[in-house]
Amino acid sequence: MSRTNIVATARQFLGTPFHHAGRLPGVGLDCIGLPLCVMRELRLVAPNYNVPNYVNVPDGKSLLAWCREHLPAVSQLD
Repeated sequence: MSRTNIVATARQFLGTPFHHAGRLPGVGLDCIGLPLCVMRELRLVAPNYNVPNYVNVPDGKSLLAWCREHLPAVSQLD
């Protein structure tokens, strides 16, 4: 896994509209849906893996905390 793989996978979803709780690339994604769908596509999580009980109002901390808990640091991938 490399930065290039992650970025290339995320770029596949360009043009997908924002939709709260969206988990369908090309149809609708939200702020956690994008990294979640990238993780699914790269088989870092199960295809049905989801993020339960996240806050509906951004607090500036929850998304970053989730990413740090569930994603490897990019510097560890290269």
